[in-house]
Amino acid sequence: DCTRQPFADVPPADVVIGVKAVLDAVQAKLPKTRVILHAALPSGKDANDPIRRRNEVVNRELSKLCDDHTSLWVDINQRFLTADGRLSRHVMPDYLHPSDAGYDIWASAIMPLLREICLTPTGRNTPYPKTLPDRIPNGDWTDRPDEATADTRITGQVRKREEGPFGDWWWLNRLHNRRVQVIAAKGKTVDVVLMGDSITHFWEWHHPKSWKKFTAKYSAINCGYGGDRTQDVIWRAENGELDGYTAR
Repeated sequence: DCTRQPFADVPPADVVIGVKAVLDAVQAKLPKTRVILHAALPSGKDANDPIRRRNEVVNRELSKLCDDHTSLWVDINQRFLTADGRLSRHVMPDYLHPSDAGYDIWASAIMPLLREICLTPTGRNTPYPKTLPDRIPNGDWTDRPDEATADTRITGQVRKREEGPFGDWWWLNRLHNRRVQVIAAKGKTVDVVLMGDSITHFWEWHHPKSWKKFTAKYSAINCGYGGDRTQDVIWRAENGELDGYTAR
């Protein structure tokens, strides 16, 4: 049965079980890697969005999966929101996927943590200091009408997602291209490996300038695939995307 539940109707327990399974799969493949587990990012225009309300329950439970050493819980959601809980299209044009500005917020929030992990010899043994600011400052953009930033919305339907040997089968092309990247990294150490779905995928695909700024400082393999669900991420983790190299 290919019928999918609406996102807002997926039980929080199902999401937590799925994320725990992904976390276990990653740690089984890369036991010496420090895992950053992000809170599910905010979605919807305001705090009344049903998916956002559901994810608040999910995030409370996900935070309990991390020990601050081998796995780190990082909740940067307030950085994307205004003081009254609104999400601007300047930050997330479709109220789900970040814009250039949104990805820059994400990168700047985790840069101190990556510096600790990648550059400090004792990084893995040092508990992560929870020193992230509560929220972004209210700038002029917070009161701009949606129409002012509508041109930044994602238009994935008209973009070719991934070129490769499988023609229009973009998912297989991406899988192939990640395999090429992983083979090239064999025996080496990579600073950052990202596992996820479209929010992870689009940083590299839709926002190459922001991605280039991030990867100018850290070597990275982006294993985000638009539309992937729990079972897809687990399959990729168990079938080659985390094999043959070390990740910090």
